Amino acid sequence: NLKTSRQCETLRYLTKDEAVLRWVNVTGTRGKLQLPTLEAYNVHPLFIEDILNDAERSKVENLGANGLVILFQAVKLVEEELGDSDLEGLNVMKLEMDQVSLVLQDNTLLSFFNSPSKTVEICKSNIATPGTKLRTTDAHWLLHMIIDKEVDRLYPMMNRFRMQLDKVRDLLCTERPKTGGPNIA
Repeated sequence: NLKTSRQCETLRYLTKDEAVLRWVNVTGTRGKLQLPTLEAYNVHPLFIEDILNDAERSKVENLGANGLVILFQAVKLVEEELGDSDLEGLNVMKLEMDQVSLVLQDNTLLSFFNSPSKTVEICKSNIATPGTKLRTTDAHWLLHMIIDKEVDRLYPMMNRFRMQLDKVRDLLCTERPKTGGPNIA
C-alpha cells in the first residue's frame, strides 16, 4: 500500500535477493499516484500518456529487454430491474468499462486499476498463501494470472446475457400483445 512516490522509488531499488516478485498495484487514484510511480520506474513518456488516458484502446507493446506494456478494458456487469410487471424477470444489463494498465520490467509488475478489482484481491490472497506458485515465481506469472482472471470474469457475464436473451425470446414468442393482435409465434 504505497502512499507516496518516494515509497515507489525505494521499492524499485530492492535487490533481487530481497524480492523474488515485485508488484506495485495502484487502484483508483486517477493519476494522483500513477504518474509518480511510472516516473519512478522510468516508464517511457508515451506509455505514461497512454496509461493516464482512460479512453486508450487496448494494446500490447513488447519492448524486448526493456519490458512489456499492456492496456485493456476490464468489463463489469451492472444489472437493474425494469420494474415493469409485463417484463417480470428481465433486467437492464449494462457493461461498464474500466482501463487496466500493466507494465512489466525488471521482474517488477506495475498494475493500475481505476476501481477496486476482485482480480487484485485474488492475486494478493494467492501471494499470501504459502506454497502457491506466485510465492516462488517471477512477475511474468503474476502478469499471466491477472490477465487470466480478467478473461475468466467474462464467461459468467456472457452467460447472463444469453439467459436474458432467452427470456426476451420467450416473451416475444409466447405472450399475446394487450392490444388483442395476433401472437408473434
